[in-house]
Amino acid sequence: TEAIDAGKEGHEIIAGGNIIIPPYGTTQRKYMGVLGTHRLEMGDGYGIHGTDQPSSIGKSASHGCVRLLNADIDKLYDMVAVGTPVYIY
Repeated sequence: TEAIDAGKEGHEIIAGGNIIIPPYGTTQRKYMGVLGTHRLEMGDGYGIHGTDQPSSIGKSASHGCVRLLNADIDKLYDMVAVGTPVYIY
């Protein structure tokens, strides 16, 4: 893993295929509304997040993000460490 931009402390960006997850307590770790209860930022505008429209899960309703039920992203948000690799096949 190689840091490509140290930025401000608490907003590190990780390269090399790793998910970009800002540390707990930063504004990037929680979004409300259409993105559901939480969002995990992966970079380039993509993320893993909840939704305010649970009936849309399983349908083509995003711009490329991974959408989960809010109950599922709530669990994942607390389990995933900063820098955890994410592979989507």
